[in-house]
Amino acid sequence: MARVQETYQRKLANEMRSRRERLIDGLKVALTEGNKLKNELVREDHSQLTEGLLSVVEEGLQGRSAERRTFYVETVVPGLMDRGATPEVLERALRQWTQRTTQEVVQALEPAADQRQAQAWMEAFFSGLVDEMRQAARLRGGGK
Repeated sequence: MARVQETYQRKLANEMRSRRERLIDGLKVALTEGNKLKNELVREDHSQLTEGLLSVVEEGLQGRSAERRTFYVETVVPGLMDRGATPEVLERALRQWTQRTTQEVVQALEPAADQRQAQAWMEAFFSGLVDEMRQAARLRGGGK
């Protein structure tokens, strides 16, 4: 993924970090809404999942290697599947969370050019991440 210009990178990272608690709450809703996981996740679990996602986003914004992203996918997917999440549940929850996150963060950015750039970058980045996680879940679960 192409490197985002430096000032815009800081704005986007700062906006996401400033919303950390809301992002944790949003991830909890996305993972539990209509999904009955075997072992309910506690707030600390949601916090760790969100912190990992923020770290993955920051890595992407900085144009660095995808080490954090790979580690995140390889550890989070099995953990959630062990708790009863299916590939479909993971995909739906992650798409819901990333769409809400993108919308909230983009609306906070100024000017309009930053908003357009943020939305395009976040949609592409999160789409790729969700696709990777869905694929990892299907490979682990023997699905399509």
